[in-house]
Amino acid sequence: MENNKSHLSVSTQLNFKDGDSNIQDSTEVFIKSNPTLQSKSYSKEISASKSNSKHIKINYGLKKRNGLDDVIGLTYEFNQNWNRFNNKSETSFQSEQDPTQNLYFNRQYKNLNEKTNHNLLFEANNMFESYSNRYFGGIIINTKNEFNTSIILQDNNIYDHLDNELLQNKYLTVVNHTRIINERPTISLIKDLNRDWPGRYNKKLSFQVDFAAQLYEFKNKSTHDFQVIKKFHIKSIPSFAFSYDYRNSNLYNKFSFNFKRSYRYPILNELAPTTDSSNIYFLNIGNKTLVPSTTNSFIFGITHFGLKKYPWSYFFNFRLDKTNKYFADSSSTDSLGRTISSFTNFGAQNRIAESFRLEKSFVLNKNQFSLSLNENNSYSIQPVFINSRQYQSKYFVSSSFLSMNYELIDLFQTMLITEFRFSKSRQEANNDEGIFKYNNNEFIQTLSGSFNITKRFNISSNVKYHRYSTAGLKPINYVIWNASATFRCLKLNNLEFKFSALDLLHQNSSVINIASNNTFRQIQTNVLQQYFMLSVAFYPRNFGKNPD
Repeated sequence: MENNKSHLSVSTQLNFKDGDSNIQDSTEVFIKSNPTLQSKSYSKEISASKSNSKHIKINYGLKKRNGLDDVIGLTYEFNQNWNRFNNKSETSFQSEQDPTQNLYFNRQYKNLNEKTNHNLLFEANNMFESYSNRYFGGIIINTKNEFNTSIILQDNNIYDHLDNELLQNKYLTVVNHTRIINERPTISLIKDLNRDWPGRYNKKLSFQVDFAAQLYEFKNKSTHDFQVIKKFHIKSIPSFAFSYDYRNSNLYNKFSFNFKRSYRYPILNELAPTTDSSNIYFLNIGNKTLVPSTTNSFIFGITHFGLKKYPWSYFFNFRLDKTNKYFADSSSTDSLGRTISSFTNFGAQNRIAESFRLEKSFVLNKNQFSLSLNENNSYSIQPVFINSRQYQSKYFVSSSFLSMNYELIDLFQTMLITEFRFSKSRQEANNDEGIFKYNNNEFIQTLSGSFNITKRFNISSNVKYHRYSTAGLKPINYVIWNASATFRCLKLNNLEFKFSALDLLHQNSSVINIASNNTFRQIQTNVLQQYFMLSVAFYPRNFGKNPD
């Protein structure tokens, strides 16, 4: 159109990856009521994998010649991920009480997974501006429709070594074709109220109401009859947003409140999975009667920016989520620690969460100091079933992050970072008796420094101390020390050589703690230790003022 202008952008991305791994794993199980070894397992796996991913994004927009926002917008995204795995796995299980329960698996996996995703977003913004100003008091009317389709191919070929023969496992060998369609048409009504005194202050009150629907279809075709599934849902997903902004020459404040409704839809592995019996301690059997759960979220936020020199800034966010028809975990654990689980729709989950961030910086002569504090807490209550008995599962998770930074002009910089994470899990029966309780603490202390010896040469180092403390288990401590040296050359300092020495103390490790129902798992993984890297980088572009 004569008074409008359009724009078009295209972006692409292509990735390839090959990988090989050799993994050995051992597990020991103890029962709290009888703290002697009940069972143990050992597994080793050799795997090779290939993967690639493709991404294309095309964006077209049409806007008024003097406008900043698009009147019409059209965005198409294509994503495809392809993975092929060839694994050989041996797993042995030994019962300390009953040798007849001993198991051994020697399996070979040849799996192919491919996921293709198409996403089309159409937006028409403020198309009725003249009518809105005349008849609806300036309310902005925006419309959009997002159409997403995912096509998933799963081709699994599994073989067992039995009596020196390689036999196909007909249960685990399966081909699944899954198609998921997710469409969300939306009409938004937006109203802004402004009061402005140039040079003094600006106040803005904003309201937005979204009338949205969700059309969701799940269809799976399979070589197994029990995995042939088709489900279709039409849901209402309204949302509401309110915000108040205030700005003057000294500060900027914002208060916001949001409400939104969302749905969680069960996937194939939750409805009707093929259960691999070699995953001895955790077997998922699925539940085809699962229906979508509904979550209503209420979010309140405060933002403050000081606009004077070296101000305080802080951010606070509070969130309440209530989920109905919650996917409650139903599990059964035997005396050897083996758990069979599935999901069932039962009751509600209630969750509250808050986050807080504080930032401050100031300068004294040539010295600059900065401080950053982050705090996150969440608490949730949800129903679970353990060995056919109902419990209330309560989770509390807290994390704190404190960073202090000091800089001396362009010569020296040092930073001290303290991180602390705490989690607590408690399962209570109907009589409020505390049955299962797990506590976990993680403490990380980091000290880093960087020194510019010349304008071209820099050395830096950091030391990180880790401590994991879990109820009933021995604490785990380790220290990681890294160091590097960087040299830049050529006239514009745009050729860089960097030598890095990582994990000089040879202590790097990986620790994962997982609490679930009546079980607690601590996973320790061997990772790369004490290694060295040499990197070369060239920056051909000249940013900023041309020195010539």
